[in-house]
Amino acid sequence: MSCKDSRMKALSLILLAGLSGCTAPNPKSCADNFCHDPSLPFCDKDGSIGGTPNTCIAVACTPNEFAACRSDEVLRCNSAGNEYDVISCEFGCNELSGGCNPCVPGGADCQPQIIPAHLPDVCNVLAELPAFTVSSSMSLDTSDDSNCTGGIIDQATGPDICVLRHESIVLRSAGTLTVKGNRALALVADHDIALDGVLDISADGVTNGPGGGVAKSGGVGIVPAGSGGAGFKTTGADGGNDTGNGGANNGGPAASMNPALLVELVGGAQSQPYAGSCSFGDKCGYPGGAGGALAVISCRGAVTIPGMIDAGGGGGISGTDIFDSPTPGPGGGGGSGGYIVIQGMSISVTGELYSNGGGGGAGHASGQCELGYFGCGGDGTRSATESARGGLGSQGGGPGGNGGREGAPPSNGWKRTDTTFGTSGGGGGSTGFIQTYTPSVNPPLLTPRGVSPAFEPNLTAQTR
Repeated sequence: MSCKDSRMKALSLILLAGLSGCTAPNPKSCADNFCHDPSLPFCDKDGSIGGTPNTCIAVACTPNEFAACRSDEVLRCNSAGNEYDVISCEFGCNELSGGCNPCVPGGADCQPQIIPAHLPDVCNVLAELPAFTVSSSMSLDTSDDSNCTGGIIDQATGPDICVLRHESIVLRSAGTLTVKGNRALALVADHDIALDGVLDISADGVTNGPGGGVAKSGGVGIVPAGSGGAGFKTTGADGGNDTGNGGANNGGPAASMNPALLVELVGGAQSQPYAGSCSFGDKCGYPGGAGGALAVISCRGAVTIPGMIDAGGGGGISGTDIFDSPTPGPGGGGGSGGYIVIQGMSISVTGELYSNGGGGGAGHASGQCELGYFGCGGDGTRSATESARGGLGSQGGGPGGNGGREGAPPSNGWKRTDTTFGTSGGGGGSTGFIQTYTPSVNPPLLTPRGVSPAFEPNLTAQTR
């Protein structure tokens, strides 16, 4: 070999070494789904073993021992104890049993199902009742045990849950299902749920929606100050006082945690009732009711919503009526919207979902709300662009604040303008929450005609 050839060969080796150094993969990363270092053989894609996703890790485990579930896969130690075997489960992985869920011929486990948030066991047994169909106007009282066809679930600190359990659930386009009662409502079907009509779990004035109002939020008005609106997704608005609009500084705080992160199913919040005397009965200055709590669960099928769900809060009552003896009371705060949670193997929303806050009541108003006058705050609207109005004051009474909606937080109650007969208005109530859950491989299709507030980010429904 000539000197020239030797020099060329040496240069080539140097170049190859340099190129190799530039392109060598990170031995601890498996972002490309491969682990290149034999001493770090396992790609921990989701961090279920080591805690950091897409990391190559060393394995030292007990042969054939269950390690973890990774979505619908079982991670099990291999026979040599130096690697994890990945086993795909047709019916989901079960952490408690340490393996794949079995399929019992003819049983519920033969078809994949979700494990619903708030009600993790509700899908474990197939429904005994056929389809539940609403074709016209219908009322349902969750306080009536006979309506809870799937039983009643007690919650330690939240409202009890009335479970309506059927093979499938259909609300036709001409149907309206209006729900009231002390218990929250869970619509649970083995297969599809189709809501083409109107499902109403909203507050009605001072009356809470189903399961709403367990939480109290917002300070009671002390004459001349108006009461604070109830907080939930956002803070509630402040009542007015002699200092100024919103001067009472008594709006309810926002919820400390998204209700999706709670074990229990909860509804909206209600402000505090006025404890003093007033001129037309015990509704003087009373707060608006809270929107209800609703879980819509298709265990093994699809949830489709071309229709509407309304979980709005109620409007606060005005403080006093100038046609009665002038015993001043404060304007009542607006109630918050409720909580709507939709869960299924797939979800499609093309309709309307609302959980808007109620308006605050006026301080001194012309005429009683029960008689159609305008001193009371409006109930949460079925709109993404219009807020529930605050009550209209008169004769020196301050108006109430508007309820909250997407893009417009609740507004404060106004100060009184007459210090002899007037009182200040109550603050508006916050919006509620709207949440969805689907398996990670099947994100929801959310193209609503209207929604307020906006959907929370979709959460992963575990399956079995």
